[in-house]
Amino acid sequence: MMLSFALAEKINREKRLRILAQEQALSIQNKYNAKLESTVAARTQELEALNSQLLQLSTTDSLTGLKNRRYLDQYLNEELARLARSQRPMAVLLLDIDHFKQFNDSHGHLAGDECLKRVALSLESCIRWPSDRATRYGGEEFCIVLPETHAEDAQNVAERIRNKIETQKIEWEGKAISITVSIGVQIAGQDFQGSPTNLLSLADQALYASKQNGRNQVTLSSVTC
Repeated sequence: MMLSFALAEKINREKRLRILAQEQALSIQNKYNAKLESTVAARTQELEALNSQLLQLSTTDSLTGLKNRRYLDQYLNEELARLARSQRPMAVLLLDIDHFKQFNDSHGHLAGDECLKRVALSLESCIRWPSDRATRYGGEEFCIVLPETHAEDAQNVAERIRNKIETQKIEWEGKAISITVSIGVQIAGQDFQGSPTNLLSLADQALYASKQNGRNQVTLSSVTC
């Protein structure tokens, strides 16, 4: 009987030790898992931040700080889809710096870069709402997207931009240099079924008309779309 009690106690003690060891192992495993989850969460946040930075860099023009052509194409697609739902018009302004090649030839490419930066700042100061977008279209051309905007309001914004750029001076090597811009305006109405490329092409035709008629002016496209 004593031997049976002793064996039972030994078995119980070993069982308690096994349970304790299992509990300790489980506690260590839980701590390890918690640490691993925390590390994974931190790494995930880092990756998300890096991806966000990469996206920002890939859609931003490095010289002017404006959004670039890649972003513009994406934004126009989004806004055309919104237009189809809201049935409210959208305006696209295409802008070109007048005689920019001559400006570069006369004052140098560094002055040309400064000119592009100053125009970009003017555009950003003239847009109205958070949904308005000023982008660098390429070279000395810029594009402004004005969602939910009628022709009259779009012309007012374009004239404000044209006037602001005409009246400001670019200080370069002790000289005050004047520049002007030509602007084409195209309105996409509620029945517009075209692509961003179609819309930009129509705005470009209006821009070309501004150039042909003497530059430093705004032309509203007569094409209804």
